[in-house]
Amino acid sequence: MKTFKLFPLALLALVAASCTKEARTDIVPIPGLLNISAAIENSGTAIGGDRNLYWHKTDTLVVFDDGNNGVKFSTLDNNVTSATFSSFAWTDSKPVFASASSLPPKEATCSAGVLNIRLKDQQVITDRNRFDQGVSASVGRIGETEAGYSINSMRNVFGLLKVAFENANVAAIKVETIGGEALAGTVNVDFNKLENGDADYLSEVAGSVSSSVTVLPEGDVATEDGCFKPDSFYVAVLARTYSQGLKFTLLDKGGSVILAKKEGAETGLTVPRSDVNILEAGLDDLLPAEITVILGFYNEANTNPLGTFPDVADQTAEGETYPYVHHYTQDGEEKTMELEFGLCKGSATGANGYLYSAHNASFFGTTDGLSILNINNGAINGTGNNPFWVKIPGIKGRSLNELEITIGNGAAKNFELRKEPSGTAIFKVSNSAGSKTALGVAKFNNKGAGMHLEAGEPYYVVFTSKNGYQLYDFKMVYTR
Repeated sequence: MKTFKLFPLALLALVAASCTKEARTDIVPIPGLLNISAAIENSGTAIGGDRNLYWHKTDTLVVFDDGNNGVKFSTLDNNVTSATFSSFAWTDSKPVFASASSLPPKEATCSAGVLNIRLKDQQVITDRNRFDQGVSASVGRIGETEAGYSINSMRNVFGLLKVAFENANVAAIKVETIGGEALAGTVNVDFNKLENGDADYLSEVAGSVSSSVTVLPEGDVATEDGCFKPDSFYVAVLARTYSQGLKFTLLDKGGSVILAKKEGAETGLTVPRSDVNILEAGLDDLLPAEITVILGFYNEANTNPLGTFPDVADQTAEGETYPYVHHYTQDGEEKTMELEFGLCKGSATGANGYLYSAHNASFFGTTDGLSILNINNGAINGTGNNPFWVKIPGIKGRSLNELEITIGNGAAKNFELRKEPSGTAIFKVSNSAGSKTALGVAKFNNKGAGMHLEAGEPYYVVFTSKNGYQLYDFKMVYTR
């Protein structure tokens, strides 16, 4: 059995990069007894914390000699990265390969470097920091050194999916392949191809594979009625690329579907060998991975996308909120999402505020008479504590990654992105200007600037130039 330990620091990570250590096994022949000290391959350390795989006292190895005869080896060690496996049935033949899996030792075979192993398709999780303790699927080549025999590359052929959900009625997690590839079961592993890094090192054993894995809760992760306690969990699957992605289904006690969700249906999904593929959003997060919202004030219908603005005299220094319905298509279905924007004239007085009114053709060369968002910021000191701002809504499970503001003014304008209207600038854009022939664009880029904006949180675009603004469009791109 392998266990997987992940401390809280690692739970904050959104991606897990592969970084492996090859195992080393020293074999010391003793008359009547063969001991193997086997280190298991590390699962990677890129996200911090303890992400090692561990041997358990119930684990076994099958060691094959040069005649492809297999012998079972057992261990008394528990929860260690290096364990001693022993057998009293070894002959004088030369050991060549070893395998560890849930396949019964009598069924394990080896031929010309091709070993068969089995990954369980029915898995049970008992601890939130572990996957099924019975999961094991690794192979190794045995070489000869001055000290005896050693395995220089005991390699895992499975990867882990980290999944999360908040629903308290989930009694089972079912993972299925959409393209029909084997997700678990008995497969043949060509060790030479695996060692060379070839992607096609796995071949399926007809009639002995499964395109789905079902996971059940027990112990600390189970409620009294046998459901999962809402949290993050790990599912072991064969390490490979699934051409049409995977389907995740959450089932209740009666077997009814609570929800179903696809991951990688359009681009495919790769599960790295001996590593964790973190599905960054919860399974009950049904929103697209990337969401683009365009707030188009300049449109042929000449319609304010935020509805009707109050008169400038009625606008307050605290600002006003405006509901907005975003329409999008997902899996061929038309869907909607309710968002909320905010506008505030800040400390502007008198005739200074925001209006939905005709754009000035002298700044951008059209005479169509269509309206835009006009801001009269003339009475505001741009460096003051209460300038005009626009509140950009947050979307649960998504971070604001890109923001583009299209500008029609001839004079350069300055913007700041802030967490609060009067807070410190996270990002600044200076000297953004349009002309008579082209609109200007102010751009904020989360990844490019390394800002790491918080998922689900709103942010504020603060207008720090003293002069007025002509704003045509706001484009926001949210990502996981």
